[in-house]
Amino acid sequence: MRASEFIAKHPLCCFCGGSVPSETIDHQPAKIVFPGKNRPKGLEFPACKRCNEQTSVDECILAFVARLTGSLRGVGPDVGLKRALDTIRSAHPNLLL
Repeated sequence: MRASEFIAKHPLCCFCGGSVPSETIDHQPAKIVFPGKNRPKGLEFPACKRCNEQTSVDECILAFVARLTGSLRGVGPDVGLKRALDTIRSAHPNLLL
């Protein structure tokens, strides 16, 4: 389903208690947590832009930890690991000292 169709079917942000129009699709857990962004379908939620963006850095930290342990499974190099680490460094420079 396209984003515009999803938002039309779910017009209100579920995180704002249904009081603000949805503008985006929030994926829980975030796509970045999964190598190749391959995640189960059906875990999408209607969200306003503010609610969706509010946890993006936290999701990168979760993705970094999940991908770091997942890389021990021998599935090859994880290109998303560097992206998550770069986001963490940018948003929380003192976290990785």
